[in-house]
Amino acid sequence: ASGCALFLSLRYHLLQPEYIIHRIKAVPRGAYVLRILLVWVDVDDAAKPLGEVTKSATLNDFTIVCAWSAEECARYLEIFKAYEHKPAAAIQERLDADYISRLSAALCAVRGINRTDAVTLGMTFGSLAAILSASAEELEACPGLGPTKVARLVEAFQTPFKKTSAAAAPSPAKQTSLQQQQQRRQQQGQQQGLWG
Repeated sequence: ASGCALFLSLRYHLLQPEYIIHRIKAVPRGAYVLRILLVWVDVDDAAKPLGEVTKSATLNDFTIVCAWSAEECARYLEIFKAYEHKPAAAIQERLDADYISRLSAALCAVRGINRTDAVTLGMTFGSLAAILSASAEELEACPGLGPTKVARLVEAFQTPFKKTSAAAAPSPAKQTSLQQQQQRRQQQGQQQGLWG
């Protein structure tokens, strides 16, 4: 078997909090590709016990799945068993191979941007590089994009993938210098035909 599942009722966890820790530790690491802890949330105030269970599961490489009824728990087990030997592609979103579809999928990840907006941006600017380097005014000139959507796009484009602490963040002067360097690189890339 490529996966295993442990079941826990939060009501039982409140009575026997050590039980799940012993069960989790009994499952050898590396023996299964996927280790699931199926939790039946059958108590009213679930925040604290669910936090404890989540911590134990996460520290021991278990994926936690919560269900709110016995029927839902049973259905999850059926689904896990049915997909046990299927490739990940069986449940992944299918993207079309054309450029506009992939561009739409990327842009629609920004809150408030729909497929129509993404297609409009793609048709107006021609490439993701051109969209990324467009000013807020240029973006707002597109039909259907108002100040709120433009602000969200600009924020998404300028937010770094990796968060930095305040102490490690560059000073405003250094930030300006970094932006100037980036603009020079983009201009050089455009001259060489690499961008857009």
